[in-house]
Amino acid sequence: YGALFSPDPGQIVGEVTPAYAALEERVVARIHALMPRARIIYLLRNPIHRAWSQAAMDFSKYGHRGLHTIGDEEIKAFLEGGRVSKHSNYVKNLQAWERFYPPAQIFVGFHEQLVQDPRARLREIYQFLGVDSSDRFIPETAHINQNARQYPSIPDHFARLLAHRFYEGIEQAHERFANSHTAGWVESARRILESPIVT
Repeated sequence: YGALFSPDPGQIVGEVTPAYAALEERVVARIHALMPRARIIYLLRNPIHRAWSQAAMDFSKYGHRGLHTIGDEEIKAFLEGGRVSKHSNYVKNLQAWERFYPPAQIFVGFHEQLVQDPRARLREIYQFLGVDSSDRFIPETAHINQNARQYPSIPDHFARLLAHRFYEGIEQAHERFANSHTAGWVESARRILESPIVT
């Protein structure tokens, strides 16, 4: 596996998976011992939307035919599970990586930025990685959402469940980053929690 991160001269290599974000500190320490010069890219999304997207992805695999075929109780159990929670605890996850990697080697971006201007964000990531960020290396297809999944919008009762569950973490993220994106997460969660319950 380590051989994947042994580029030829003039090259850089990397891998992407959300699983890295929630690794335990001891695992991050081992990664750092093996690859102290690695650069870490952490892209954040409103935890409520991220959790629902994770459910949609999981219930479209492993023999499932899509989120619309799953009963509420099974969806609720998934959303309340530890894996969803770990992946949504952005500040804690980031702190584990920051204990070993300096700020210059960690890039934090936001889903909203990717939606608003994907070419600009890709250029910013290229610059962080120290590779050529000129127009000829920004693909014309950068604005196309790859591997997009179609799934139902989050129902009000699940939105409320996730807003309750992640509100504290959303506030922590806003305290940490204090930008328009995290402010939007806080506003959205408050609106969900303050909306009347329809029975």
